[in-house]
Amino acid sequence: MAKSRVARLSTNNLVGAHSRKKWRRGRPDAGGVPDLLNRNFFAAAPNQRWVVDIPEFPTGDGKLYLAGIRDLHHRGIVGWDTSGRQDAALVVSALTMALGAHRSPRRRRAPCRQGIAIIHLAGLRVRCRQRRHDPVVRFHRRAFDNATMETFWARLKVEIAWIRGSIWFPTRAEAHGYLFEFIEVFYNRQRHQGGLGHLTPSEYADKWRHDHGQPNLP
Repeated sequence: MAKSRVARLSTNNLVGAHSRKKWRRGRPDAGGVPDLLNRNFFAAAPNQRWVVDIPEFPTGDGKLYLAGIRDLHHRGIVGWDTSGRQDAALVVSALTMALGAHRSPRRRRAPCRQGIAIIHLAGLRVRCRQRRHDPVVRFHRRAFDNATMETFWARLKVEIAWIRGSIWFPTRAEAHGYLFEFIEVFYNRQRHQGGLGHLTPSEYADKWRHDHGQPNLP
């Protein structure tokens, strides 16, 4: 968007959808869990660094939990699932989708062999081994590597509330369907990002594969 248009819209008291900043307590070294990313949320290639966090959405059926795995290279959501329960099975389901859609861990080169894939959540950490393809699940009290994922979910909720007027859904099924459209269609394939050279996550990932002589994924 041109600066002149931004200035014109600003005079009409129009602003972008945003949330209020929240005060966070605690230090990165206070949880007894090492910060494996060292606050570096950049990945030079796909499938090197994955992060996850689980937000919740209110529905008429009760809370719906969403586990989503984000690739820090192209910023796309590579695996996700929803459930009425916040447990390890939900995270494993999202991880299974990510591995199945992007790399078969037993037939092709696994994401962990290209770097380090980290998936964790307050109380749950899944870290892929460097020499074996099987993920290792570890439990910890607190982890700080996924601060960028927490920020992403906060932003997603703000955008959904701005579009729908609320993040409340009548049923869990309706919430799941809406999240599917938002993540798979809008965010991954239509939402252009300045940090990606004004490409979508899908376009950015395809460009990297093309530049490195790798076939694009369906």
